[in-house]
Amino acid sequence: MSRQWGVPYSALIGVTGSGKSYLAFHLIEAMVSNNIRVLILDMSRQHYLFLKSLKPTPLKTPADVAAWLASESLIGVHQYATAAASYPQITSQFVEEAFKELSKTPLKAGENEPARLCVVFEEAHSIIPEWNQVAMEGDKNHVNKTARIILQGRKFGMGSLIITQRTANVTKTILNQCNTIFALQSFDQTGLDFLKNYMGEEYSHAISTLPTRRAILVGKASSSTRPIMLEIDDFSKRWRTETKDPEAAQDGHEPSLSNSELEMHRVEAAELETEVEQHATPQVLPDNEEGQSVTEAERPDPEGNGCDKSESSSL
Repeated sequence: MSRQWGVPYSALIGVTGSGKSYLAFHLIEAMVSNNIRVLILDMSRQHYLFLKSLKPTPLKTPADVAAWLASESLIGVHQYATAAASYPQITSQFVEEAFKELSKTPLKAGENEPARLCVVFEEAHSIIPEWNQVAMEGDKNHVNKTARIILQGRKFGMGSLIITQRTANVTKTILNQCNTIFALQSFDQTGLDFLKNYMGEEYSHAISTLPTRRAILVGKASSSTRPIMLEIDDFSKRWRTETKDPEAAQDGHEPSLSNSELEMHRVEAAELETEVEQHATPQVLPDNEEGQSVTEAERPDPEGNGCDKSESSSL
């Protein structure tokens, strides 16, 4: 994701095991390579592990954000290790602190700042839930606060990357601002209806049949004006999972992760390592009206707005 696309407002949607996390790692690395800072609010507690080579800074409290933004580190990660407050409340506090620092930059008349910071909402349905999905009534105010800051943050170069399995449970105030969508395999009807608005009904139906590590990209970050299908590289051998717990390291000692956490990451990596590359295999999309399967190359473009096969790519 380059600065030439402006401030990133993207969503990454897919079920567990679809390759969503590895695509997220790739996008984060791309932003860092373009000197865009990335604040990762990580309910999954896996980004620090896999992005170790990029030297992320662990952020224990919102008060740590200012010092991180003043440092040379381009990635800051909060892992929600404690439950001192609700997740939406903690989220709003981190976003607010980041905005306070960015908004210190004077704006030029008629100009917005270029992309400077992207806030990654991992497991977004838990930290910026839709109003009818909140655990506590007060969380509605915290989510609304986060949404207002994200909307106001555009002119100061603040964007967002929403990562979720279910769009129904994510606040639409932020989700509807996304100008780029990465859609991986998904079965949630509400999510499919949401994606239909971006890529048309024909291709939203294809999403439920996508193989692992395949995605449909549509929006501002794409080189095409039409949806394109892409393959996500298998990063299971590249991203390392062996690291120390940053929360514990801040306290002066470096115990390893718990056995259950290590086993979870080892299993996930092992499963992804066994996946077979399918570069030469035609992409099979849903049956046509006659009940026959058709390949991507044979599939008709709905209203001239179909997937751009000539520009299919691999991340």
